[in-house]
Amino acid sequence: MPRNHILATAFFLSSIFLWQPFMYAQKPSFPIDDWVKKLSDKTDVRSRGYLEVDSTLYSYYLHNAQDSVTVLNALAALEKKGNARNDFFRIRMRLLRMPWVTPGGYKGLPRAKQLMQETINECYALNNDLLTAIVSWQYGSAMNGYGELGLSALYSLNGAELFEKNGIALQKGEYNALGTVLYNTREYEKSIYYMRQMMALTNKVHTTLPGQATIISTYNTIGLCYRKMLRYDSAFIYFDSAMQYAGIFNNKAWKAIVSGNKAQIYFTQQKYDTAKALFEYDYKGSVASGEVGDAGNALLFLAKISLVKGENAQALQQLRTAVKMLEFQPPAYYLQHIYETSAAVYRALGNKDSALLYTQLFTHLRDSLEQVALNSRMEVSAIKLENMNNSFKIQNLQNKIETEALKRNFIILALLLISAIVILYFNRKRIQARLKEQLAAQQKAAMEAEMQSAREQIQLFTQTLVEKTNLVEKLESQLHNKTATPEHQQLMHELTHNAILTETDWDKFKTLFEKACPGFFANLKNTIPDITTAEQRMAAFTRLQLTSKQIAALLGISANSVVKTRSRLRQRFGLNTDAEVLEFIAGM
Repeated sequence: MPRNHILATAFFLSSIFLWQPFMYAQKPSFPIDDWVKKLSDKTDVRSRGYLEVDSTLYSYYLHNAQDSVTVLNALAALEKKGNARNDFFRIRMRLLRMPWVTPGGYKGLPRAKQLMQETINECYALNNDLLTAIVSWQYGSAMNGYGELGLSALYSLNGAELFEKNGIALQKGEYNALGTVLYNTREYEKSIYYMRQMMALTNKVHTTLPGQATIISTYNTIGLCYRKMLRYDSAFIYFDSAMQYAGIFNNKAWKAIVSGNKAQIYFTQQKYDTAKALFEYDYKGSVASGEVGDAGNALLFLAKISLVKGENAQALQQLRTAVKMLEFQPPAYYLQHIYETSAAVYRALGNKDSALLYTQLFTHLRDSLEQVALNSRMEVSAIKLENMNNSFKIQNLQNKIETEALKRNFIILALLLISAIVILYFNRKRIQARLKEQLAAQQKAAMEAEMQSAREQIQLFTQTLVEKTNLVEKLESQLHNKTATPEHQQLMHELTHNAILTETDWDKFKTLFEKACPGFFANLKNTIPDITTAEQRMAAFTRLQLTSKQIAALLGISANSVVKTRSRLRQRFGLNTDAEVLEFIAGM
């Protein structure tokens, strides 16, 4: 039975504990009794014994013709000698078995999710924060190996917080890995927090290349977080620190990378000469260091700067060279950047067909990536809600067990002392009242979580539509001063049509809006029984505080039509000013 290699190597977050592989010349005699003690040890809060066993078994598997039979026999011997009533032993054994009972490769992901979730639910049922932390951390590590960054961030963070709650700090490598995952899932504040935790544990004097690179990478990642948050002054502070250590360690590759990151801020600030010098340094240094992806990315920015300076031919040459360099680079970011830069270059050269093609490719890829991010957030939200429900069910089951125990005690004590009946009766009433309060609180929390999730989704949905509309408006304005040939007219018609909010978009938007603002459309109907669909849309967009221009672009109508519809809506509400309409709708 082949081991799931992805899951087995995914536990990189705990790699600091992994042991050196062992070479076996013959069938091993595994120290089963010693392993049982290690797997049962409740004081081993970071499960070093579990990791030692896991590493030893996997090393044997790799160096003995993938002999999974011997490994499975060893696991069976462990289960036979171990005490299943020991919660730590039982949970750790489940983690040990998991990679060997899931299908190999990415197809093992659904089964891995199921087994991990079942194990976490059992930890919740045991009401053991430490076990929950251990399993959550391993779950996050496994999901990172599968590329499920949203789930990796969710469970790794949960594990880290539970460890900290119990006074257990993470190791340097774990802080760095967690901070990186949080950055990739746009949790910038939390990423900065854990990266700083790592810096507090790091000795700045390193002789090993991995240690030096980790220091530079940590400062660079914090700088990237601040750049994403548009806090450029803070970003420069950390980029400068990263550059300083890159100089101390004479790491030319990192010098180039950090220079490119600083250059992107200058480019955003339209300080093109400063940005150009840094991008050129990034390009040359990355080429010399073999960092082809970073070099190609820097060259794309140089092509954009050439366009700003009117050097269109040079921009085209830089674009072609960058595309060739990035041809075999997988990250979607590079492809998105290529499409965006290609559209700009061909537009400047007057090649409208190519400009339109790359604009459409860029828009489609960007929307696809946003949809993936949205789906990931929705899945994480659903899992959070499911965990809350499971926690409630487990708590409810425990309460039922407690209630049954109280009933039995009531019968026994009733034979001894009649007065105990009264005491137990009121005690049960208090428990039932407490259960009702807990149920109400948990239901309220679940509803609030669902509403918050819906608000985030509708915000992303609206933002995507507005960004698409802004792009269409930009393209349309560029065609405005051109000679209105039939081809141009047809192109403008298609662009405008693509910006109109379709019925499908409206249905999806309305569903999300109703979750975020329950009863909104029902209140509209109660206020104006014969309200039209157009008026409902206007009311919803007004609630989101969209401008008349944005609403007009979304609906494919003129700004005057928006003003008329809003004026008619105000009259139907019996209000005098638009400010009163906004206040009235906000209160619905």
